[in-house]
This record gives sequence, structure tokens and C-alpha cells, in this order.
Amino acid sequence: MIADTSFIIDLMRGEKEAIDKAQQLSINKETMFVTTVTLFELFSGLERSKKPNQEKIKIESTLN
Repeated sequence: MIADTSFIIDLMRGEKEAIDKAQQLSINKETMFVTTVTLFELFSGLERSKKPNQEKIKIESTLN
């Protein structure tokens, strides 16, 4: 599955549906991929954030 930016952000926000989907993928041993476009969008959002260090940690944690 290719995880788009919205899905990653939903995971970062702790949205139940996104977490449930990620858990289901994990149980089914499906690999989740992230495109370079999504990485660009996530990290370019740091420039607009009031707390870029905390957001960077969230992004990295979610992607791991």
C-alpha cells in the first residue's frame, strides 16, 4: 500500500481509523510505502509549523 500524505498526517494526529488501518496492514504483513512527494509535503510543512522540532520528531516516529 502507498500511504499518502493525508494518511500519514492522520496517523500523526492519532486518528482512530488511520491507526486501525495501519494495524490491519501490519497484521496482514503488508508493506506500506511512502512516495518522495509525500516526504516532500511532510517536511516542507515544517517550515510553516510553530514547533518544527516537535513536528519533525512526529514525522520521523510515524514513518518508522
